Amino acid sequence: MGEIKKIPLQEYYNSLSKLGKVRFIAKVRMECGVSDRTVQRWIYGETSPRILEAKAIADLSGKSLKKLFPELV
Repeated sequence: MGEIKKIPLQEYYNSLSKLGKVRFIAKVRMECGVSDRTVQRWIYGETSPRILEAKAIADLSGKSLKKLFPELV
């Protein structure tokens, strides 16, 4: 089996502390009005957020949309 390619959002998420990860998922869930599982799917590249959700995630993380979601820009 090949190695799963990390995506920028996943790299950002992995850089957070355990508590930071919990808080990040909660903030994104509340801001975007989705479930924890949906946020996890975005983080691990199983699905992609819509552009407005991606912008909200970029704002919450303090990173640029282009850096977190190069495939959307």
